[in-house]
Amino acid sequence: MPIGTVDSFRKLSINTAMLENILKNAETQKSYRLKDGCRFTIPVKKLTEKLSDAQKLILTLGIGQFGFSHPRGSFRFEGLTHKIEGFYTEIRICVGHTDKDISFSLASPSGYVRLCWWSEGAAKTGTDKRISVIPKIDTDYNAALHCYLSLRCNLHCDYCFIPENILHEDAIKPIQIGKFIKVLNETGKIFNIVFSGGEPFFIPNFVEACARLSENHFISIATNLSLSKKIEAFRKSVNPKRVKYILCSFHANELKKRKMIHTFIENYRLLKDSGFTIHAQIVAYPPIIPEIEFYQKLFAEYELELICAPFIGEYNNKTYPAAYSPEEYQLINCDMTAVRSSYNWKHKPCIAGYNNGVVNSNNDVVCCINIKQKIGNIYDKITFQNSLVNCPHDFCSVPLSMENYSLHLTALKETAKQSNVSG
Repeated sequence: MPIGTVDSFRKLSINTAMLENILKNAETQKSYRLKDGCRFTIPVKKLTEKLSDAQKLILTLGIGQFGFSHPRGSFRFEGLTHKIEGFYTEIRICVGHTDKDISFSLASPSGYVRLCWWSEGAAKTGTDKRISVIPKIDTDYNAALHCYLSLRCNLHCDYCFIPENILHEDAIKPIQIGKFIKVLNETGKIFNIVFSGGEPFFIPNFVEACARLSENHFISIATNLSLSKKIEAFRKSVNPKRVKYILCSFHANELKKRKMIHTFIENYRLLKDSGFTIHAQIVAYPPIIPEIEFYQKLFAEYELELICAPFIGEYNNKTYPAAYSPEEYQLINCDMTAVRSSYNWKHKPCIAGYNNGVVNSNNDVVCCINIKQKIGNIYDKITFQNSLVNCPHDFCSVPLSMENYSLHLTALKETAKQSNVSG
């Protein structure tokens, strides 16, 4: 039973009766997508009047980035207004300490709200404060590798950044799993290993590698969901709790030509129903933009969601994403300011090489796709740098500090402490 209801993804309403039933469970949560922002109120007084254990209740509300938007807005509690901004903000409120309703106003054109209610209060959340607003930091891992071990792919997308001759290379070497695990463990860190490509499921022993690597580390995957047999093997072999996310690239024209659109949807639902955290994404390539709404409605019929990512590159002598019109930004549901700021990281401190690295097809680990300084090899040794780098590039297509914001926040704290000690 849902905590609240969404009307066309535009308005969030909280049903007190539903909440009363939900609160009988130890923990329940649900996420809501927002397209045009929203206003809503948590009816605290009505809840506390009807619930005998209200003094133990804590509401956790997460305001998070979805796609390429930074949430913005505020909430009002006991006469005070608190700002909401950043990649992810978590708000915790001890409901039993007040009878005042809590009003929220969110202006983000794209974002989500996640409501979590606990009936065990401070014991579950680790706080007994009446209210706290904190950035969300994922503490499961403290380093990340972005692996491009093979650039081979079975699709031929017009907007792909990989040269045609590389996309269809024949020889793909299997992962040397034992050596890889040994090198990871020797760093003393817990990793989120992000596999991308190309299509990573083409790697011969990819499923086995994911299963073994995720025993002590975490994995994430970017895939086109076209290799059904391997996806089924992955589902059976890998623990969903050890997979941070699966990002599924929906290449509409290529899938349509191959009559595989429903294959994509079926594989998406298979993984989602198996407990994996999974998202589908379509690139807002200019010729495809008029079709995006159609595909989003198709996904909605299966209770799935399709988000947009900006196209990065040249089309009709225009450079994107800068060339998108305000109307196109609105149509693809992206925040124009957020998109531009996300890829403009020049002179900002970046975690490239500090607790993040990029693995090339030759197995070398470099700081990032733009900073080619080698910091190791996944079958030999990885040595991270002791300080952050200020990005020297005007444009970054894969800003690691944005993609790994938790590690970015952690790195800022660690390097600040180092400066204080040395000072």
